[in-house]
Amino acid sequence: MILPYRLVGFPSASGTFASGPSGAFRTFEGCLEVDDASTWSSVPSTWDAWTAWNSDPGSLFVYTYRQLDVGLVYDFEFEVEAAGDGSRLIEVDWSADGATWQGWTNYDSIRDRTLRARYFRVRVTVSGSGQVLTLCRLVVLLRAETVEETLDDVDTSRVRGARRIGPGDIRLPIQTDFALVRSVSLTFN
Repeated sequence: MILPYRLVGFPSASGTFASGPSGAFRTFEGCLEVDDASTWSSVPSTWDAWTAWNSDPGSLFVYTYRQLDVGLVYDFEFEVEAAGDGSRLIEVDWSADGATWQGWTNYDSIRDRTLRARYFRVRVTVSGSGQVLTLCRLVVLLRAETVEETLDDVDTSRVRGARRIGPGDIRLPIQTDFALVRSVSLTFN
C-alpha cells in the first residue's frame, strides 16, 4: 500500500527555512534556492558584468517540510528523494503521538527499516560552494503492508446476535482488528 503522501513541488507555506545567509529563500524556476547575500554596493556596476541574479549565494541552507499526519499508528517503510544542486543531507523524525519524537535521524541509517509511527517530518540540509544551492524536488513515500481479510460463502440469513441489526442490515463477522478500513468490496453469486 502506498499512502497518499507523494510531495512534489514547494508551495511556500508547506515548509520553512531554518537557516540561510539572510534567513530568506526564494523560488526560482520551480526550485527553492537560498537568497542572495549581495548588497547594492557589492553587485556588478554594469549589465555586461552581471552574470547571475544570485551572485553571492550562501554555502548552506536547511529546509524543513511540514509535519505529515498519516491518521493512524502503523508500521511504515519510509522513502525520501531530494533533488537539486549541492550536497544534500536528508533527515527524518517520527512520532506515534505527535508529542514525543524520536529525534532527527539521517535517512540513510533508517532506509529499508520499518518505523512505527503516525507523524513524520523531513528536513533537508543543502550545502556546497561555488554554486547556487537549490532544492527542486522532495518526494516522500510511506509504504505499509496491506491487510486484507476475505470472507467466503457468508450466509447472511444465519448471522445472529449483535451482528444482526435488522432485515438486510448486518455486520460482517470479520476476525481482524483493523485500525482503518479504506475499502470494502462485495460480490454476490
